[in-house]
Amino acid sequence: MTIKPGVLDTFALIQMPIRGEEQIQLGDQKVLCNPSMGTVINAHTKSLINHRPNTEKLIIRIERSLIEQHCQQLLGRTLAKNIEFESAIPIASESGARWLRMVSWVYDCLSLDDELSPLMSAQLESGLVHMLLTNQPHNYSAEILADAPSLAPSFVKRVERYIEDHAHEPITIVDMAEHAGVSSRSLFAGFRRYRDTSPMLYLKEIRLRRVNEELLRRNSGNETVTAVAFRWGFNHLGHFTTDYKRRFGESPSATLAR
Repeated sequence: MTIKPGVLDTFALIQMPIRGEEQIQLGDQKVLCNPSMGTVINAHTKSLINHRPNTEKLIIRIERSLIEQHCQQLLGRTLAKNIEFESAIPIASESGARWLRMVSWVYDCLSLDDELSPLMSAQLESGLVHMLLTNQPHNYSAEILADAPSLAPSFVKRVERYIEDHAHEPITIVDMAEHAGVSSRSLFAGFRRYRDTSPMLYLKEIRLRRVNEELLRRNSGNETVTAVAFRWGFNHLGHFTTDYKRRFGESPSATLAR
């Protein structure tokens, strides 16, 4: 059987085959999913699943917003990019064994209790997401697992919060530096070292996300892409459309038409 989920968008799937196997294509990558190899299907990755006969699996669905919320809490800041988990979960590895123990514990809790209390449900949910973020490699793993001295200094996080709160305003590097109480040079150096970007690119990323959120909320007959883009400071529509496609994998008009 061939299953074509496309892009899951609002949730991620973790698949743990009990028997049999599946060939899963994730973008340009292929993973053979079987009892010794679990798979993470990222929310934003297009997938195609070739499900072999007599295959049984445990499927865990986790909402994208919940993963992002926990990741932001661990980092102490807003995410600039989608969370990109490594697709394969080798069960024989140390990290794979930890993940399997966590899943087994949750499964046992759900199997033995007919009705869990809201508190217990929240604890299971939080524990599972925390284990996924700290155990399965992804593009924020290094920052999450880093020792405290290597974490970004407070002025970087302060500027990130300032950008998020004032992204709708015409803020400049000078505004950011004055708010943080550091020089523009120190600000650039901090973002380059700890965020691998610049303050203005971070601002553009936040504004692109706000445009995306606004387009998803609106009916295509009520407002134009141009009006939303201008409201968030994108005055060159050609460059805006290119950046938007690169970030979200579709044109802004396609997002609006959903």
